[in-house]
Amino acid sequence: MLSTLVSVASDVRWNARSFARRHPAIYMPLIAFSRRPYDGSYRRISGATDILIDAYPRCANTFATFAFLSAQTGSVRVAHHFHAPAAVKAAARKGIPILTIIRHPKDAVASALIYSDSRNVKRGLEEYIDYYRCVQECRPKLFVARFEAVIHDFAHVTRCLNVRFGTTFGVFEATTQAVDRVNLEIRRANERVWKRRSTGEGRRNEQLTLPVSERESRKVEVARMILLPAHRTQLERAVVLYDELLRGADI
Repeated sequence: MLSTLVSVASDVRWNARSFARRHPAIYMPLIAFSRRPYDGSYRRISGATDILIDAYPRCANTFATFAFLSAQTGSVRVAHHFHAPAAVKAAARKGIPILTIIRHPKDAVASALIYSDSRNVKRGLEEYIDYYRCVQECRPKLFVARFEAVIHDFAHVTRCLNVRFGTTFGVFEATTQAVDRVNLEIRRANERVWKRRSTGEGRRNEQLTLPVSERESRKVEVARMILLPAHRTQLERAVVLYDELLRGADI
């Protein structure tokens, strides 16, 4: 009986959270005074915001944000790490340039579940569908980049984004030294998060927002869960959505 009540309460909280994350009028005021654990910045989008960089979790959000910031010579206000449809809608309504990243749902959801230490594939896929359905709705106002393009040639991504929006953002040139500096900043940001959350050593490899070989065996295990028949319908919906966005991606 108790476990059933706990499960029902969890579902109610998740449904309420999902509803709020779809609606800017609800979600943006709720998080306006919360700070990002990476850098302590407020989670806000305003007319002063220069660009939003956002995507489903584990889609190179952190690399794109840190690489982008490292290439700017002046003051550029970057909103990032919302992972919420409401943020995309809020930025689109204000006419703010938006960079969003797409990654195959099997890989993205597997990585997100490992990061959050969750086995709830259903929720992971539902959040993926929820997020990219919003991206699809706002598509004319977004710059959509493939995960592979972001991690392999972010300079080209930024140049194309500048052409699309008529902006003059600095371009990240992926020299060995530049990549090393960005990776160091990402590690330092992760350490701030771990310290704040008292994350133990055993979880740090799973939460490091950089590629880690030790995660690969876990990813295979979680990917098998995603491919189970119980999740087939959801996965198919997510893949169809991904394929549609992939065909129309800017890069």
